Amino acid sequence: MSLKKLFLLLTSSALILSCVSGCASSDSTSTDTAEQETQTQAAESEKAVETEAPETEAADTSLPKDKEYSVLFIGNSYTYCNDMPEVIFQSICDAAGYNVKVDSVTRGGYYLFQFASSTDEYGSIVKDKLSANDYDFIVLQEQSGNPAHNPNSFFDGARALVRKIERYTDAQIVFYETWGYKTGYHLLPTHGGDTATMEMKNRAAYTAIAKSLGADVALVGVAFKDVFENSNIEIYDTDFSHPSKNGSVLAACTIFSTMFKYDIRDLTFNSGISRSALSTIKDAAYRAAFEDHPVDKRFQIEIAD
Repeated sequence: MSLKKLFLLLTSSALILSCVSGCASSDSTSTDTAEQETQTQAAESEKAVETEAPETEAADTSLPKDKEYSVLFIGNSYTYCNDMPEVIFQSICDAAGYNVKVDSVTRGGYYLFQFASSTDEYGSIVKDKLSANDYDFIVLQEQSGNPAHNPNSFFDGARALVRKIERYTDAQIVFYETWGYKTGYHLLPTHGGDTATMEMKNRAAYTAIAKSLGADVALVGVAFKDVFENSNIEIYDTDFSHPSKNGSVLAACTIFSTMFKYDIRDLTFNSGISRSALSTIKDAAYRAAFEDHPVDKRFQIEIAD
């Protein structure tokens, strides 16, 4: 073979090998790119599915608004201060679209056993009210210090009054848990020692009797503790015991939220207090009504059936 032919043969072979190598490289790059594009499209598809998935809204558990409700409050000055039932509570019901008739039997300093008595003046008024009206809810508020200081007395009075109520109506009982006295009140040392401990003792007693009697409990004391510890809003009157106007609004919001299973946070109503205070109070009432607030094991009370 001549040198010229050998040179041509070697040159052709090199060109063929170069082409084969170049195609292989090109095919590999093309495959990688296709895989990357497929992965990108899959990720975008998953993202699109996540983006397009409908949001799940919390179920509305509030009571229906297509009927008339009747509510009776039984208690003392912690209930009637600042016209809580007939003005503040009624205003909340109206604003929320509920047709509610509010009634009350209250007397300063009274205990539940006095309302249960057939010989007591206000016990007789309770009997007359129960005989003449078909209530849907009855709110019971004990003398402020009794659940914490003498729970057995509170239990006896609550049982007696509930038995009296059950003779006339099957209304749902809602216990109104009150709060701890404010630091500086003269009876606080004998009722828990500090505001938070007294509230916890109240909570223990109220939740125990409510469980025993198949009743609900509006944890107003819990809402008070929340606002007292986490804001500068004054919820106590100047006597360190009774509720201020803010405190009565807080009580009404908590009782309403508990009773009607209603999220009050976005509700607008004529409260008579500042807008910023009302916002904080509604948030606290919501937490008291819808979140869990277990009793400290040191204070738990078990009532035998």
